[in-house]
Amino acid sequence: MNAIEANPIASPQGLMQNKYQLVGERTFNHEDQLSFAELSGDYNFIHVDPLYSRRSLFGSVVVHGIHSVLCGLEYWLASYANEVTIRSLKAEFNSPLRVDEATIFTLRRINQNQLVIEIRSKRSVGTRLKIVWRSGKEVMPQSFVDDCPVKQNPKLLSKTEICKSFGRLDLYLKHDIVKSEFPNLHTYLSPNLIATLLATTRLVGMHCPGVNSLFSEVNLHSDKNQLGTGLTYDAKDVDDRFGLLTMNIQAPGLCGSIKAFERPSPQIQRSFKEMKASVNNSEFSNQRALIIGGTRGLGEVTAKLLAAGGADVKITYFQGKNEAREIVTEINQGGGTADCFSLNVIDDNLKLADRFNDDWLPTHLYYFATPFISQGDKGFFSKSTFMEFCQYYIFGFQNIVQQLSELDLRAALYPSTIFIDKPPVNMGEYTASKAAGEILCNILESTKPTIKFSFPRLPKLATDQTANTRQIKEPSPELILLQYIRELQGTSG
Repeated sequence: MNAIEANPIASPQGLMQNKYQLVGERTFNHEDQLSFAELSGDYNFIHVDPLYSRRSLFGSVVVHGIHSVLCGLEYWLASYANEVTIRSLKAEFNSPLRVDEATIFTLRRINQNQLVIEIRSKRSVGTRLKIVWRSGKEVMPQSFVDDCPVKQNPKLLSKTEICKSFGRLDLYLKHDIVKSEFPNLHTYLSPNLIATLLATTRLVGMHCPGVNSLFSEVNLHSDKNQLGTGLTYDAKDVDDRFGLLTMNIQAPGLCGSIKAFERPSPQIQRSFKEMKASVNNSEFSNQRALIIGGTRGLGEVTAKLLAAGGADVKITYFQGKNEAREIVTEINQGGGTADCFSLNVIDDNLKLADRFNDDWLPTHLYYFATPFISQGDKGFFSKSTFMEFCQYYIFGFQNIVQQLSELDLRAALYPSTIFIDKPPVNMGEYTASKAAGEILCNILESTKPTIKFSFPRLPKLATDQTANTRQIKEPSPELILLQYIRELQGTSG
């Protein structure tokens, strides 16, 4: 982890009441993730495994929420430079903070002994931290082990086991690591509080809910009557509508609660064998189909449907090499024809002609390349997020169509979205870029009359991108996609 440096503009006098001021900036990297996992004992795959995380709810590695809390406290104490006792602390983890994404820390004083710290990415506020404090460090007996927790695999619990969970975790605090990475926390804050915060992320990520967890909130209050030596927890309530678990917790000098969601597992699409039952084995036999982004979700389904109908399929991947090979193997062993290769659609130097030979030139393009489809703040439009979407949905698509039009391309499927009909207030960037993509399709069709373009406005379908904590199951995508594949076949065959 990178040691934090205080922002020089922040001081107790300089922080104006009821106005947010910048106190720090940083970008968490993969090494930070591994280091914090070692310190806290939270090795949940969503924090340390890039390939696993791309299939998760957020599409990439997510910063530990408690790591962002400790960094926020570090920036505050770097500017305050005095010992404090936290009387209450509430951290709300509203949206993910991603690795390799710039993060800013802002602080607002409510009164002399209350403050709010907001930690946000370019998309939205990730963590909101509310603190009530007093001067002077609380002195309590040491209740932790000066070491890091032993590395383990996160538990996979059933719903019944989650509802009935209770137990106790030892507290750990490796002094030399904390002193190096969080010197102001080490100097000015109770080590028992730091050890307890570290234990909460280990509890959620490794024990309960465990592997499919998502930390939502931690709420701690000082309580001198709590004299134990570890963190005890018990499940208080489970809201089945949202998969939301509430646990009561107790630790030396502290009591409170934790809220955590049961995160949905990666979406598993139907097998090639199952999809063969829905398709005539020769109805797409005239197609040499190129599926851009075919390793999961709609691209994976499209590749299987086309191959089941006799198409000669090639799928591209950017990160999911192993997933692409698994799909290709499944199709080929099932009697279809498929291959795969790596492709970065936003590479300005991309030369598609070098990827093919005269025996295999694409006749049909199916374009599913996408970044993670994130939600932002309601009513706020992010230029950087919009431009990221445009790189994939407009410029990348245009470049690929232009290059394939010089080969043997006859038709292209570009999935749009029903959100254009009624844009969500927190997804303006995504919706606007897809609307611009439709305009681009119209322009391309008028300038390239030998190519048929289809850009249907798809509803939300069951993929990793549409997974949510509200326990809502979206429709399976194969029947809807098959309809549009067949329509494209009929107009281009």
